[in-house]
Amino acid sequence: MDVVVVESAQEVAREAASRVTDFVRRHPTASIGLATGGTQLGLYRLLTDAYRRGQVSFADNRFFMLDEYAGILPTSTNSFQHVVRSEFLDHVDAAPHSLHVLDGTASDLHAEAQRFEQILRDSGGVDLQLLGIGTNGHVGFNEPGSFPNSRTRPVRLHDDTIASNAPYFSSPADVPRAAISQGLETIMEARSILLMATGTTKAKAIAEMIDGQITAECPASILQGHSGATAIVDSAAASLLASRV
Repeated sequence: MDVVVVESAQEVAREAASRVTDFVRRHPTASIGLATGGTQLGLYRLLTDAYRRGQVSFADNRFFMLDEYAGILPTSTNSFQHVVRSEFLDHVDAAPHSLHVLDGTASDLHAEAQRFEQILRDSGGVDLQLLGIGTNGHVGFNEPGSFPNSRTRPVRLHDDTIASNAPYFSSPADVPRAAISQGLETIMEARSILLMATGTTKAKAIAEMIDGQITAECPASILQGHSGATAIVDSAAASLLASRV
């Protein structure tokens, strides 16, 4: 895994946007896995700006959701698919049906997970997967203890994940306790991975991901074994690394 350390959160977004733009120019029909979170929003705004300046087109790309809350309507502002549409896809030239979603309102989440996996297989998989990292080292909603061979599935959210997401809801009680997420093995099948992290709250997870052993207690550590993975972090998130990269 390559690690790039820059000084600020803004530089993380700029570096990521430059890499994604270059990737899409070189691979105009690439399948891209989309994540959500505050760090990703900065990236999506820069990608939108690049499109408006005529620097990149997303017309022939396909997009796949990384995860989704269970029981949240797609039209809710807290729905991840709503976020990626309203913050990114609705502002660029992405085709109307280019986003493949995980339906958190499906009556059978296990069947929904299998449906999504089949679409991934039929499409040839993800070329570039965007990721964030949780304070407990989760990627997607693969919480500590997730198996490395896990596939897309329903998951229960840990208390610290619920607490981290509470500011986006009216009250902590409104945060969903369950979700549907690509599994670790599913994520690792992406040909390239770009993870972004900013702030001191992510420093412990970043140090465990990069300097620690590959362990289920830090699900993101599995990325050490991916030859096409890159982590872009700011100096605050990198502050606990054994050696600055």
